[in-house]
Amino acid sequence: LLGVDGMSSDESSVEDDITYYSVLRKKWRHGNLTTWLRVFDAMYRRLRVSKTNRKGRGASVHWRQVTTRYNDTRGPVHCLPKSAYDPEWLNGLNDMEREDLAMSEAQYAFTHAPEVMM
Repeated sequence: LLGVDGMSSDESSVEDDITYYSVLRKKWRHGNLTTWLRVFDAMYRRLRVSKTNRKGRGASVHWRQVTTRYNDTRGPVHCLPKSAYDPEWLNGLNDMEREDLAMSEAQYAFTHAPEVMM
């Protein structure tokens, strides 16, 4: 449902020959959704690097630094549950903008099973 437009953007910088990516947040996205997505990032990093610290096939894992900066060049993703949107951001919308979101009033608990969090 989130697609490319729902993901955070990255800005790269190089320090000591290591490329870091600064995560640029989405103003419309609720903090709980962002935290939920970061768990998937952590799982991916853990699975990409073997127990001997050698990476598998494919591109290297990106080292991402969380920032407080925003990038809203792309608009919000539509048709998500209301709980996916930042309440303060939603309050700043007019009636037409809220209607255009076509958000579901259903609440989604952005949580993971305990075994995923280990």
